[in-house]
Amino acid sequence: MLISLICEYVKSQASSKWLFAAVYYGGLAFCCYFTYLHIMELREYSSNLMFNAAPNFLAVPITFAFAFPVANDNRKVTALFCALGVVGYEFMQLGMDERTFDSLDVLFSVIGYGFMLLAIKVEKKIASRF
Repeated sequence: MLISLICEYVKSQASSKWLFAAVYYGGLAFCCYFTYLHIMELREYSSNLMFNAAPNFLAVPITFAFAFPVANDNRKVTALFCALGVVGYEFMQLGMDERTFDSLDVLFSVIGYGFMLLAIKVEKKIASRF
């Protein structure tokens, strides 16, 4: 009887932490996505370099939110692979006909990876209070 109660408690704690993480990263992705949409509108009226590179910054958290369900608690490595995917896509543009490669996009992808590491650290601190 006691063992079954302990097992249920552990399961409930594990599921509540996973649910919190899913809501946390999902909310972060929604915020980044709506910021991305707003920046895309601003890019039409301005040629500011920050507006042109910001989508790469936001691409790392958005792709991480999609990769999170299969991350198996290895969030830092998942964030790294998401950043490498965004940077890799940027380097693939060197071989495309319409060359849109921009080194600032690579820099902002790396900064987006740093932002994701910070978000992971914050999530771990909050989840440790459960």
